[in-house]
Amino acid sequence: LKIPKDNQQGSEFIFAVKKYSNNVVVRSNYVMKSLTGNYVSKSLNCLFLVSTDIDTNTNLKKIYMMIADILEKNNFKIYLKNHPRPGARLDLKFKKYKEIDPYLPYEFVKKDFRFLIGCASTSLVHAPKETTVISILNMLSCTKKEKELRKKHLTALDSRKKIKFISKINDITTLIKQL
Repeated sequence: LKIPKDNQQGSEFIFAVKKYSNNVVVRSNYVMKSLTGNYVSKSLNCLFLVSTDIDTNTNLKKIYMMIADILEKNNFKIYLKNHPRPGARLDLKFKKYKEIDPYLPYEFVKKDFRFLIGCASTSLVHAPKETTVISILNMLSCTKKEKELRKKHLTALDSRKKIKFISKINDITTLIKQL
């Protein structure tokens, strides 16, 4: 697809997939583990799927940093995957983290995660059932209508009703205790 750049100067190509063909195995590492029973990752890995969004970059970074601090204090290993489109990337760095190639689709990341955290990324819907999926959408300082539109999009795609929409930072601590 060819779309206008965020700065309204020129255009850029993006990779878009509506549905993978049947011959693509998505997250085979989970499928194999799921066959032996209820698989729960023994690793305390957390992946942040980040991008610029309907809030200021400053507020998005602040929210993600506070969540990462709590996770690090609870011995989680932090991973960061930015948006594949350069114009939508959030300039975010954590204290200790590993970065995943932004061009690699989330569905092909060969790592298991206890937590998958993002805002309104469609990739949140594609997480394996063993992963706790968290959206920061309710924490944004944008209008209620903007939040509702994004949430409606995600919940329409989320047939398993898997996404947890947190409203405050302490919700992360509660989710950690539930592991």
